Amino acid sequence: MDQLDKNVVLGLFTWDDNAPEYNYREIDIEFSRWGEDEGDNSQFVVQPWHHARNRHQFNMELREDDSTHSFDWSAESIQFSSFQGHESPPAPGDQIESWLYTGDDISPEGEGNARINLWLLGGNPPSNGQGVEVIIEAFDFVPQSE
Repeated sequence: MDQLDKNVVLGLFTWDDNAPEYNYREIDIEFSRWGEDEGDNSQFVVQPWHHARNRHQFNMELREDDSTHSFDWSAESIQFSSFQGHESPPAPGDQIESWLYTGDDISPEGEGNARINLWLLGGNPPSNGQGVEVIIEAFDFVPQSE
């Protein structure tokens, strides 16, 4: 993820077509340099992204190729996390970044689903002229216990 070309965006997110009043219940974990050669390459977002404090950007540097990313969404908060590797639970020292969102844009539960997209920023090809491949080894959804 930390080696994606500056014109490539990988998005892991939730979406609900029937909830425009809740910003489609969109919660994002995204990887991109957004067209820049340097700078942060990762972000956690609660939509709408342009509201103050709804986006947390950071630079991720992986020790190897694998990483694990998650969020825990409740009525009061959304806890985002990124870790080195795929260990469950993560080993001590493997946390890359964590962010607790407690702002005003947490949507109530609904009928959304998880989505993954890989796209080119502005339709521009990768600046390095190389193809792009992302391998998702696993996806888990764990509903909140009542």
